[in-house]
Amino acid sequence: TLRTVAGSALFFLLAFSAIYGVCILAMILTGRLLTGLLTGIFFLGYGPTCFYLISSLILEKFVTYSSYTDRGGNVIWLLSPFSLMWLRSDRLSSLFGALLPDRVHSLLLPGLFLTGYFIFSVILGLLLYRRRRSEAAENSLCYHGFGACVKLLVSVPGGIAFGALLSRSTDSSSVSWVVFSVIGVFLINGIIEFIYSRDLKSIPRHWVSLAAEYAGTALLLALMIVNPFGYDSWLPETDQILSMSMIPCSDGIRILGEYSYWDMSQNAIPMLKKTETGDFMSIYTLAEEGVKNAEQAGETEYVPNICVMFHMKNGGVVYRQYQVSDMALRR
Repeated sequence: TLRTVAGSALFFLLAFSAIYGVCILAMILTGRLLTGLLTGIFFLGYGPTCFYLISSLILEKFVTYSSYTDRGGNVIWLLSPFSLMWLRSDRLSSLFGALLPDRVHSLLLPGLFLTGYFIFSVILGLLLYRRRRSEAAENSLCYHGFGACVKLLVSVPGGIAFGALLSRSTDSSSVSWVVFSVIGVFLINGIIEFIYSRDLKSIPRHWVSLAAEYAGTALLLALMIVNPFGYDSWLPETDQILSMSMIPCSDGIRILGEYSYWDMSQNAIPMLKKTETGDFMSIYTLAEEGVKNAEQAGETEYVPNICVMFHMKNGGVVYRQYQVSDMALRR
């Protein structure tokens, strides 16, 4: 219909305007055409890329993390005007839940976020332009402090991803991950320094920003490797639990024809709530075995086959996935 065509046209006009506004903001910040273009691509892809990196590392390092029941993955669609163009309204609805009406036009909510990106980029771009006109810049950065921020935001996740990739191709140990991450941060820092100043001799002069990059990298690696919060060993006492439920979760991985990952991720929470019970000791016993197996995950292969929901007496709901023996499941 004409209304559908008009709505689609307006949506893609908003998407183009938001992407264009972000690119113009990048040009004003950098003052050079090529550098501004690279910064614009960086702005558009940074949020989804970092979120994907974090999600991948969480899945790899925390073996009891349940991806089937995670709704935070929908956030990735909101982190860039580019990804919003492909946003499905049901994913955004699941992100906000009951805050949204039951029937919302498939383009309305993404369009509102695109409008917000466009207005933000235009207002910030005008403020920056009036404060220091880009034509007056004599180097590639109109705002010198912005370069240190870019190096920090790119080098830390980029170095960790570089280290994880090379570590998997060698012995997959924590030591190799740390070593390759240190090398990755230094290489990415050098590339950015060359893009901005075209002089690698500036690296020693900017040792403070390099030290900040290594500090951020060390903090994130410590959270992933040392696991100070004991995520995989978490198991509440029985008197803290109101009810529990359990469903098998391996079919979504092994039997692609029966369940796709998307089907499992959409149906896992309703299935768990449907089977919730206050007589949960048998499920709790399975969870205890799963925690013990998770503590030995570094020594043996860990393949989760059940998904468990803990409904706490304080109102909280916690989801975990565990690997348990077939004998325990048949009890």
